[in-house]
Amino acid sequence: IGYNAELMWRMATHDWAGINTLIPALREGLSTYGTMVSHGMVLAFQYHITIFYFLSEDYAACRTWLNEITEAPRTEQRMDIQRFAKVLGLLLLWLKGDLDLLEYEHRSVSRYLENWGSGTLEQYVLDLVQALLQASDASAQQKALEEFRALVSEPRVQGVLGFSVLRAWVVGRL
Repeated sequence: IGYNAELMWRMATHDWAGINTLIPALREGLSTYGTMVSHGMVLAFQYHITIFYFLSEDYAACRTWLNEITEAPRTEQRMDIQRFAKVLGLLLLWLKGDLDLLEYEHRSVSRYLENWGSGTLEQYVLDLVQALLQASDASAQQKALEEFRALVSEPRVQGVLGFSVLRAWVVGRL
């Protein structure tokens, strides 16, 4: 719990070097003690580390931690994190430029969210990915990202898990 608080504090103060030194200890702690704490707490650790790597644009490390969340056995704990991880994976595929796999995964994540429920933010990301898949050129992609930025600036999504992350990401992309 202390490591998670320190991780969040370092993220809030933009201490990226401090986070990089903290992550090996977090990984070791999760390996050693992960079975002794709730699955929800483990997911929270993994989520924060995933977000760190996503925002620092280390997409390979982000994918590694994202897989820890998405490949874990299904649980009713922290479904918000599990749903957000699914849509974040779509954005990673788009950033990688793997559009064939992205189209397949988009359908898969849509089905997953139909079964496990989705919130407004997840639907916004699905719509963004669909628009990016249909974009014929860079200006169409830019337009889709601008529309997404407007959506994630709405007051009704500002308290949702992942809102600030996606807003920061899209502002950086634009």
